[in-house]
Amino acid sequence: MKQTFKTGILGVLFLAGMQGVQAQPTTAAPTPDEAASEVMALFSDHYTTNLKPEPQGWGGNTSVTTTTIAGTEDHILATGGNSHCIFTSGWAAQNYATIHMDVWSATGGNFHFALGNGFDGKCVYPTDFEWPTLTANDWTSIDVPVSEFILLGLSQTANVQSLKLSGSGSYWVDNIYAYGTQQEEIVITADIPIAPAPTYPAEGVRSAFSDSYESYLKNGVVGVSYAGTSLCEIRPYESDTAQKVLDLGTITSVTGDGGSGVNISTLVLNDYDSIHVDVYYASDTATVPVDFEFGLIENSDTGWKGKLFHWLTEEDFTWPQLPPNEWVSINVPVAPFLEVPEIAAANGGVIMIRFRGIGHFYVDNLYVFMNEIPVTGLATPTVPLQQTLADNLLTLRTTETMQSVALYSMTGQQVLACTATGNTAQVDVGTLPTGSYVAVATLANGQKVNTKVVK
Repeated sequence: MKQTFKTGILGVLFLAGMQGVQAQPTTAAPTPDEAASEVMALFSDHYTTNLKPEPQGWGGNTSVTTTTIAGTEDHILATGGNSHCIFTSGWAAQNYATIHMDVWSATGGNFHFALGNGFDGKCVYPTDFEWPTLTANDWTSIDVPVSEFILLGLSQTANVQSLKLSGSGSYWVDNIYAYGTQQEEIVITADIPIAPAPTYPAEGVRSAFSDSYESYLKNGVVGVSYAGTSLCEIRPYESDTAQKVLDLGTITSVTGDGGSGVNISTLVLNDYDSIHVDVYYASDTATVPVDFEFGLIENSDTGWKGKLFHWLTEEDFTWPQLPPNEWVSINVPVAPFLEVPEIAAANGGVIMIRFRGIGHFYVDNLYVFMNEIPVTGLATPTVPLQQTLADNLLTLRTTETMQSVALYSMTGQQVLACTATGNTAQVDVGTLPTGSYVAVATLANGQKVNTKVVK
């Protein structure tokens, strides 16, 4: 299929200004030998899947233009240095095994390229790939595994929207295409400790994302590229692939509405008084804590279309700083968010959460809960669990044999635990502060029964 490109005076002036008297290719790039059925081309006269990339005016220092090799009709791209991103019109390169590119330089030197899923110049340069040095006055063929880009954040489900070139001096590019079939899905795991398992009673929880609760939102929790500076992904823990964690990526903003946006539609805050989240700040070099917080968007067209996040003030809540490489549990009051007119008008429904800070963060166990569970809110036991409390000694009795007993605070943290035999168990609660607790007894048949304890 014959292709039409911008040529003529503009291309001649561009080349003259960019390269002066430098040489340019007089011979065509090597003819590709991959079968057309195995190729999705971006720029090549040899394949009909050519998408005719459109140079963009952002993301680099120099321009990209299309020209031809003198005396031929072979089209090539002419550029130099760190070039502007090239809009790729939804190039499905992520579905293939390898990215190919032929590059010609008069002086040789370094060259590499990056791919991105968005339109904002955030392209991924593979850092561990061994890039070849360009051969002076000759074509150099470069083949990079697509996995190199995916491992650094390129989406496996979204098409490539931008390509960025970077090299020494002036250079010419031809035959940009993806080819080959990926042998298997590339699974990126989170090589961090598994988050603490919540112990808060399930009857007081509404979960957005947690393997510890039956979550009605978990399958719908996704990162949204238009609502943050990094794209969140659901990943398996490396040590336990059955457990999942939200990888927020590297966030670079602690102010404004920057950060990593996550869809949680729709988490309703009404009837709950706290929002829980476990956060892990991952770093190989950091030694000091960093700031971290989140804001919410109400469930309305105005909110999400305008990306109007609502953040808490210092008077509303004091956010803890996060030490590196350690899970931190944060419980945030719901009341200040419910006082926001937009959230109140949406009946407490929130559709998106955005996290912000400086660093690479992971999030798990995102849920709302009641800090004080009324007695009527506890599960009705089929076997009565009776209690007496005298001189800091709690006695629990059932009509069935018990295996163990545990006490939980009203925020769901286990504060005491012991084994039990027979129908009676005694627990010393002298070290616990005054307050309300939930006693949970596990019976010999595996059933759990509970009762509220007030010290």
